[in-house]
Amino acid sequence: MLVAHLLGCGGPDAPRDAGAAPTWRDALGPTEAATDATDGAVPPPEVDLVPFLAGEFHRVYTPPDGRYLNDHTVLPGPDGRWHLLGITDESTGNPWGEESFLHATANDLLGPWTPQPDALRGEPSQGEGCCVWAPHVVRLDAGTYVMFYTTPQGGTGQRRATSPDLQGWTRVAVDRDEARRPPGGRDGFLLRDGDRWLLYSTGVSADRRGQLVVTETREDPSETTSWSRPPRVVLEDPKPNYDWGNLESPFVVPYRGRYYLFTTRTGPGPSDYTRTYVFRSRVPERFAWEPITELRGHASEVVLAGGRMFVTSGGWTSALGERNRGLLVAPLAWAPAP
Repeated sequence: MLVAHLLGCGGPDAPRDAGAAPTWRDALGPTEAATDATDGAVPPPEVDLVPFLAGEFHRVYTPPDGRYLNDHTVLPGPDGRWHLLGITDESTGNPWGEESFLHATANDLLGPWTPQPDALRGEPSQGEGCCVWAPHVVRLDAGTYVMFYTTPQGGTGQRRATSPDLQGWTRVAVDRDEARRPPGGRDGFLLRDGDRWLLYSTGVSADRRGQLVVTETREDPSETTSWSRPPRVVLEDPKPNYDWGNLESPFVVPYRGRYYLFTTRTGPGPSDYTRTYVFRSRVPERFAWEPITELRGHASEVVLAGGRMFVTSGGWTSALGERNRGLLVAPLAWAPAP
């Protein structure tokens, strides 16, 4: 298995703060740069590749008031700015205190970022009394944005909210019949694949093996109750772990005829919080437990900005340290598989 930090690439153990070093943007590189590291040769349309960090993680946004940024989503908005939404709290790490999603905007992915009013706050009347987790936002064809998120209260299934501008959000009514809600566990991720939408989330087997599962629909994902049931297992950890499942934050990247699944694999070790494994498949519904690389990041997402790919990281201050509190970004490149 190819481990990115052994290739001379830095990880989030010692990022450089955007506000402390004037050369950090140069280190990340121009957003117009190419994404492939293939000795100048352009890979064929379909080829097995391995992603790697093409530079160190740099902190590009530090939330005010000591808040951390955990699972998050980053995307361009209709106003021409980048929008960041994510789990937050003023502690150093408390899942039961994460009552809202922070929101920040920037003209450039690499900053500077400006804090905005929180995007969404848990609503007790909707069964969201203690916390809301893991927002993921995509833009639909009509220009509307849909957010998928979860809460440990109020029954099973994914929650949804919609927005025309990424500023104000309206909850989609939660169906009283749990069987009509978007099925799945924590950390939803929505991918458009042809004429269908694939909704990935976390799961766990009866013998405590962490899983990632997927359900699909061919209808408007912001409204439909028509999802494939039960969710299918996409990936399963061969080793039993926690009762709640140790695979988190799935993110799938279709690239050059393959699908690449990024997921955080947590565990009891001190460095397990920042283990992001990457898997490759020819189809998006099933990945064999054959990780092709490991990146040092937590709840990582892959972002395309100006024709170049970047990977993000964020998590609890208690696990990452104060220097890593906030949004971390590193350039992502691809090499031919050995």
